[in-house]
Amino acid sequence: MFAKHWIKVTVMTLFGLAIIIASCSEDPLKPVVVDIGGTMVVTHISPADGEAVLIDGNPGGPDIIWEEAEEFMIVVQDSISRNDFSGYMSLVRMKALTDSTYFYLMVTWEDPSEDMRPEIWVRSGNWRPRIWGQDFFCAIFDSTNDTVGASCANMCHKDSSGFPVEMYNPGPGMVDTWNWHSGTTNPTRTLEDKHMRSEAFVFYDATFLGEAVYTRNLLSEVNPVPVWMHETDTLFTGDFLYYDEAVDMDLAIFWKDSMMIPGYVVSRQVNANDAESLYEIEAEGHYDESEQVWTLEIKRKLDTGHDDDIPFVLGEQINCTIGVTDNPRDNSPHEHYGSDPFIIQF
Repeated sequence: MFAKHWIKVTVMTLFGLAIIIASCSEDPLKPVVVDIGGTMVVTHISPADGEAVLIDGNPGGPDIIWEEAEEFMIVVQDSISRNDFSGYMSLVRMKALTDSTYFYLMVTWEDPSEDMRPEIWVRSGNWRPRIWGQDFFCAIFDSTNDTVGASCANMCHKDSSGFPVEMYNPGPGMVDTWNWHSGTTNPTRTLEDKHMRSEAFVFYDATFLGEAVYTRNLLSEVNPVPVWMHETDTLFTGDFLYYDEAVDMDLAIFWKDSMMIPGYVVSRQVNANDAESLYEIEAEGHYDESEQVWTLEIKRKLDTGHDDDIPFVLGEQINCTIGVTDNPRDNSPHEHYGSDPFIIQF
């Protein structure tokens, strides 16, 4: 998944030295160097404070408790050479809380564009599918105390032509992976929870949903036409369709060229029972157009009770790696910005 060319310690150090905040000392001009990478400390809060955390991608208002958490910053950089983005480097800002029952994570990263259309249909004589893009965040947690599993560099593989292939976990323990997508999971306020056993590839966690969180708006690869349209037919211009607003596609309607229909249909919420594991995590992101940043809030039980999830134990540490992407035109996880492994202290 991530490439093996990770940022060097010297580059990270120089990048860290360039980032300063105003000092609270007697000398207001004295810079304070912000530490980057290392260990993210989870702030412990009361159960009542935990109830005030609203997972909506907006950390203000009633969940002002985030201000008590210590900010952690990690460098991310290109994982694969990208046109016009060679050498890209940025910071991801993170905060973490726990009320002894749930783990709360807030992530903020820069993104020049809000991309929420993984696929669309464009009218051009007839309906033609177009791959567009959606932004995403991913996190990988290691069940062991070393960085073998949590290091994406150790799980990246390429074929003889140099193209990325499916990730593989060399071990020694299970790896838990979270994948949030702005177009397919964010409307439902969740993310996809996956895992990799030792010496195994990626598997989806167990799911018992009555309705899929998202479905491609495609009849079949053999007969590529949209199945659904919005109930307001040609007047709809949204990024995606909700199931409860989707009706059967009417090909007899006069559709002007250049008109678009979303390529995915999504649910408004996760309809599942306690056995749900794939979509058990609550997550919602919000894009600030003025600041050009995504803010994502995530909530998961410390111990879900499922064997395809790694439990988070108070007082212990776990290794983690994260990645983000700006995906305006290519709905692919292969071109993204990844971090080195870091420690989470519960």
